Amino acid sequence: MGKTCIAITNLPPRPMMGIESCGMLLSAIHKVGEEERLNLLMVNPHIPAGAKLY
Repeated sequence: MGKTCIAITNLPPRPMMGIESCGMLLSAIHKVGEEERLNLLMVNPHIPAGAKLY
């Protein structure tokens, strides 16, 4: 709550795990020791929702 993540929307529909998906959240995997961790990519809080990515 209170954070902004990066989402790509309006993609062609595609079934994922039995549910139709039309978007994607950007994430990154990194290793901590032997364990892989998944993190959503977040943006600076000064960037407004809906800003264009280049």
